[in-house]
Amino acid sequence: MNKTIEIIKNRRSCRTFSSRKIKEDKLNQIIECGMYAPSALNKQSANMLVIQDKKVLNKYATAKYDKK
Repeated sequence: MNKTIEIIKNRRSCRTFSSRKIKEDKLNQIIECGMYAPSALNKQSANMLVIQDKKVLNKYATAKYDKK
């Protein structure tokens, strides 16, 4: 089986996370790959926010946003 297809078929959601920070070069690779990911109707509407500071992450996680 094609390796890409195998990866897609076997992917799973992650609900537990490590407290380790991702090295900057790896993080940049992940962001670059995300930039090349397809978007609905090619609208290119993706926004990426990378937070590695635990205090800032907790602040975002508990923030309440207006649903308009």
